[in-house]
Amino acid sequence: MDSVRKAQLRLKKFPQLASECGTPGAAYAKCVVVQENLKHNACLKEFNELRNCILRSAKKIGTRV
Repeated sequence: MDSVRKAQLRLKKFPQLASECGTPGAAYAKCVVVQENLKHNACLKEFNELRNCILRSAKKIGTRV
């Protein structure tokens, strides 16, 4: 169960990672909200920017997502 414990520890760090990515997070949320009928990959650019920001933040604090 060591893998479960490690996953739980990584999950607890997620709010910290997400808090450092407010601007890309807001851009992604805005894109999703304005879609009347959300299609697959409709906000792919914004999602990738948010994802990359979270990955950079994780790397900075020495964890993985």
